[in-house]
Amino acid sequence: MRPITKIICIVGGFVAMAVFGAGLALAVSSSGSGRVGAFDSAAAYGEQDLVCTSSSAYVDMPSMTVTFTTHGPPNPAIVLFQGEWHVKGSAIAALRLVIDNVVQTGPGDNNSPFAAHSGSRYETNGFNFISNTLRSGSHTAKIQWATGSAGQASVNERTMIVLHR
Repeated sequence: MRPITKIICIVGGFVAMAVFGAGLALAVSSSGSGRVGAFDSAAAYGEQDLVCTSSSAYVDMPSMTVTFTTHGPPNPAIVLFQGEWHVKGSAIAALRLVIDNVVQTGPGDNNSPFAAHSGSRYETNGFNFISNTLRSGSHTAKIQWATGSAGQASVNERTMIVLHR
């Protein structure tokens, strides 16, 4: 795993809100959780090695595990994932977010299967996850993936960014 930046201090949420503000405020407001005001910090990792899976069961994606510490009252984290994909056969690239060994509610859980990519072309696709509410303390987030069908899914360049309070 090659860290792009281990910790990014975000002053008053300006960087995160300037880039992500409208979408996050809408998503959080629609769930009734309230306004997104600021993030205290972020952990960002990137990797450039080609990895593949033929597993129809979810497995950890290599190098896409981030440990971070939250402070203050319970809040969700925002986990942004992006990758350059290629699949063989009829495979899809199914994704889900796991924090502290718990599959997070929403896209990717058992009730909402989610495919980040299908088809054989090289494409960059990803998803922005909103975690369950997290208590203050240390947490480990990871991206898990599966093919969902016959074939092989591959991802090359990929990034994972965790925004949290």
